[in-house]
Amino acid sequence: MRNDPEVGAATAAVPPPIDSASDEPAHFVIGLRSDFDALSPAFTFGPTFQASTRWFGGALSLLLTSPVAFRAEARVHPFQLGPVRPWLGVGATVFVPAVGLRGVAGVELLLIRPLRLGVDFAVEAT
Repeated sequence: MRNDPEVGAATAAVPPPIDSASDEPAHFVIGLRSDFDALSPAFTFGPTFQASTRWFGGALSLLLTSPVAFRAEARVHPFQLGPVRPWLGVGATVFVPAVGLRGVAGVELLLIRPLRLGVDFAVEAT
């Protein structure tokens, strides 16, 4: 076997392809969130901003309801299976003048880079 330092240096400089979300050191997502309240029933939507590392993440959302609501959520990502990444989270939604505390379980699916789809189920108490 031949040891050629120039060839080794060239191949080491090329990063491997990213094939799942866990390969990313961190990612940021700006998207549109829609919510359905099964008890009311009510539907709302609004812009959302998410930031995530391999194990932890968070989301901030503006819900376009009457009155407008703001949501903040902290998440933990316990594992990942290829493009599927589940999370558990806690957070709060501010419906002026009330505040609702929430627990959430969800999953993020990396479709085609950079497109992601997230689905969650939450219980919220005001």
